[in-house]
Amino acid sequence: MPLLLSRNNKLCNWSVKNLQFGPYNFGFLDNPLLGNWVEHLPYQDGMLVYYWDTSQSNNNTRQHPGAGLVLPGVAHPMAMIRADGGVWRNRMQTYDSTFTLAPTDPLTLDWLSQPSYHPSLTAVSIFDDRNSYFDPANPWGSVIVPNTGTQIRLLAAVFPCFSANYFSEAITGLRGCA
Repeated sequence: MPLLLSRNNKLCNWSVKNLQFGPYNFGFLDNPLLGNWVEHLPYQDGMLVYYWDTSQSNNNTRQHPGAGLVLPGVAHPMAMIRADGGVWRNRMQTYDSTFTLAPTDPLTLDWLSQPSYHPSLTAVSIFDDRNSYFDPANPWGSVIVPNTGTQIRLLAAVFPCFSANYFSEAITGLRGCA
C-alpha cells in the first residue's frame, strides 16, 4: 500500500553543521594542489515529502529506477547538469528537494575545476502526485509516484528547531498526509 509522508527539513543545532555544511563535492580532483579540497552546499529548508511504497523491499534504485521503499518526492525533479554535460550525482541533486515558499539558493559547484552555475529556482509549495517527480536523465535520483490525486500544500513556513511545525493541508487524496 503506497503512503505519502511529509516532514520539516529545518537545519538547526547539530543539523546546521551536518546538513547545511555537511554535503560536499570534490570539484578539483584534476588539480594536484586542490584534489582533496571540498566545496560545501546547503540543503534547503522546507517540507520534504516521502513516497513510501511497500511493494519495494529496498531503496536500490539501480535495481528498480524510480522505485524504492521510501524515496523523496522532490520539489525540483529535473536533473542538475554539470558544465561538461554530465549529470551531477545525487548528493548534489537533492539540495533543492524541499517544498517551500521561498526560491532556492543559487549554487555553483565545480567538476574537474570547471564551475557549473545553477541559478535560483522558483519556490514550489504544492506536492501533487499527478505531476511527475521522475526524470529519465536521473533515474536513480528521482521517483515515480502513484498518481492518486493527492496534494499537500505548504501554507506557511514556521520552522522552529526540534519541531515539525509547518502549516500544510492535505487537499485531496485518501493518503495525503500533513
